[in-house]
Amino acid sequence: MSFPYIDLAGVQLRSVLRPSYFTDVEALTAGFTAQSIATNTSPINAQMRKRYGGVLPWGQSVPLLVPAGTTPPNVQLAGRPTLGSLQIAIQITTGGPLGTAIFQWSQTGGAPWTTGVLTAASVPLGMTGMSALFPVGTYSTSDAYAAATVVPEVILQWLTTLVTMDVLIRHGINPNDPLSELLSKRVDLVREQMQEAANTKDGLWDLPLSEDLGSAVDTGGPFGYSEQSPYTWQYRQERAAYREGITGTGTCSPNKLVGS
Repeated sequence: MSFPYIDLAGVQLRSVLRPSYFTDVEALTAGFTAQSIATNTSPINAQMRKRYGGVLPWGQSVPLLVPAGTTPPNVQLAGRPTLGSLQIAIQITTGGPLGTAIFQWSQTGGAPWTTGVLTAASVPLGMTGMSALFPVGTYSTSDAYAAATVVPEVILQWLTTLVTMDVLIRHGINPNDPLSELLSKRVDLVREQMQEAANTKDGLWDLPLSEDLGSAVDTGGPFGYSEQSPYTWQYRQERAAYREGITGTGTCSPNKLVGS
C-alpha cells in the first residue's frame, strides 16, 4: 500500500457519518476503510500527476511549526511523516532552559497529549516519523507551536468524502435517505474540484505542498508565448554569415585569419 494520506481515525474525525457506521463496517469486513482509502487515493494521484508530479505522493516534507508566545525559540520539525493527516502541536508545560524545560505534544492538533517530555536538541515524536528540534534557549509556559496537516486539508477532505460514500454503501444505503443524496452531491463536488485542481491550462485551484506551505505545482501551462517562428535563428545565422562574407570579417576570411 502506498503512503497513507489519512487513516480510519482521521476519516471518522472529518466524516459526516456517525462513528458507529465505521465500527459496523469494520466488524463486518476488517480493513475495509483502509482499503477504501488506498483505492480512492490512487485516482487522486493519477489525476494530479501531470501538474503536481514532482511532489507525489504528498506528505513527504515536514510542515512548519508556527510559534506562539512572547519570545518562543524557533522549534522545528525534521524527518519523514508516516501519515498525511498528522497535525503536530507542542506546548511547553514547565519552563526553563533547553534540557530542563518540559513539553507535551499531540499528533492530532490537540487532545490526546503525550505529556512530561524533556526538551533536547532532537526529540522523536512517537511513531510519527518526525522529531522536534529544540534550539538552545529559555522556554516559557506561554510557548506553543502548531503545524498544519502534512497533506493539504482539501485532499484529506476529498478522501473523507469518497471513503464515507463507500462506507455508507457497504453499511447499507437507503436511496430515499436525505443523507445519501447529500453525500452523492458532495462526491460530485469533489470530482469537480479534482478536475479544477488538475487543470494545467486555466484551473483556478493551486494545491499547496502542505496546508501552510507554498504551491506544489510542478508543471503547468505555457509560461510564455511568442509569434516568432522557431526557425528565426537559422535566418539570422544565414544573414550573419552573408555579412561576414561581404566584409571579409569571417573567422576564416583573408582579413581575419584564426590566431592572427
